[in-house]
Amino acid sequence: MGTAEAEGIIRTARETEPGAAAHEPELGAHPGPREYVIVAVVLALATMVEVGLFYIPRSSGIPRGIIIGLLLFFMAAKFALVVLWFMHLRFDSPLFRRLFVTGLLLAMAVYMIVLLTFGTLEFAEILVALGVAVLAVLVLMGMRRALARWA
Repeated sequence: MGTAEAEGIIRTARETEPGAAAHEPELGAHPGPREYVIVAVVLALATMVEVGLFYIPRSSGIPRGIIIGLLLFFMAAKFALVVLWFMHLRFDSPLFRRLFVTGLLLAMAVYMIVLLTFGTLEFAEILVALGVAVLAVLVLMGMRRALARWA
């Protein structure tokens, strides 16, 4: 066994000791199984709402722009929950957070461009959907602050 392996074993033993979180607060900050189950239930409920939104008939009178905006909201909310909790982005550098948000915004922009290009939506519907999506981002920012206080 080399020196690097021995140092790794010693460091792992030190980090898993019962009192390690007192010396290294980051070790004790990760959520437990209960929090993961709560997030999974929220993700399942959001998926149920998304499926329900998809099956709303066009004859219902609800503008398509609002439905698409709500679908974008749920997409962004689920994305945020998965990367913050299951990918542990809450505990990583803010640089990674910015990279993920940039990817999300790019995906939303490409989605809107495709819908507009192929005539699936009209420009006014795109504006409504983007308005709802911007509102979604603002709500997610508020959720992030609330989750930071909760954790």
